[in-house]
Amino acid sequence: MKKRIGGIFLIMLLAMSNLFAANSLKFSEKVKNLGTIEQFKKFKWIVKVKNISDKPVTFTKIKTTCGCTLAKPKKNTLLPGEETNLIVNFNSEYFQGHVEKLIFIDTSTKERYTLRVIANVQKSIYIEPKRINISTKDDYIEQLVEVKSFQDPEKIKISKVVLPKIKGISYEITGSRSFVIKATPSRIDKSGLKIVKIILKGNYQPLLLYMNIKKAKLYTVSPSDNLLFLNIKKGRNYEKTVYIKSNEKFNILTKQSNVPFVKIKEIKKLSGNKWKVSVTFFPDKVKKASSGKTFLVLKTDNPKLNSIELGIVFHIIK
Repeated sequence: MKKRIGGIFLIMLLAMSNLFAANSLKFSEKVKNLGTIEQFKKFKWIVKVKNISDKPVTFTKIKTTCGCTLAKPKKNTLLPGEETNLIVNFNSEYFQGHVEKLIFIDTSTKERYTLRVIANVQKSIYIEPKRINISTKDDYIEQLVEVKSFQDPEKIKISKVVLPKIKGISYEITGSRSFVIKATPSRIDKSGLKIVKIILKGNYQPLLLYMNIKKAKLYTVSPSDNLLFLNIKKGRNYEKTVYIKSNEKFNILTKQSNVPFVKIKEIKKLSGNKWKVSVTFFPDKVKKASSGKTFLVLKTDNPKLNSIELGIVFHIIK
């Protein structure tokens, strides 16, 4: 009985040793981190591959996760102890930011190996920062913007800066490759994502700076900015009422809803700066989507408020 158990144990050990056997190929590197590189550059990575097994090994298939990366060995079959170079070519032309590409290598031994190319791709000419966030709640703002280049930065010079037509925002060029955006939020008359164009001297494409202007609300909505119609059913209509209040006096000019499945039931002035708004939601008029969010926009006669947005959030169940 003991001999039988010993034999079974030996068989299990042999099976485990085969399961965890060493790989047939040894790679000098499996990960190549190129760091921060310039866009449109091409790179060659040479990996030494050695057959450390006692049998010939053939590369049966080599594929990559992108056409920007190609890999090819100098020899397709390696005899025991033999070594070759695997040539990996990477083209950064189509990327910006963090990039990670994989190379999958299949062999005649049914083993699969994975190599990685990692890079942080930057434009040849770029700006820092790429985006500025401005809130009308803020005080006076100044933000330095710099034009940078990987090679020959001295050749790069700003010709002019083209701002969107917005009150309260200006700029001052402070150097051949830098300028300052100046903003007085209390004077800003527009909101949303705006684009600043930086025109460079010479045959260069304009650079784009994004300004996200968030206008502070001069009103409050109770009980919530969003009119919630959650877990409702078709076949019946639902109503919600909110109260809108501001430190500014205003009149609501809107009489009809801009949302097809919402109808304004009542708009009632409670005082010079407070209004009651009631709406009816019609689930049967919602097409395709069972949930979503949109905005009911109420125009006012006060240019400071301009318009009031009430979020319509819905979820329809069967």
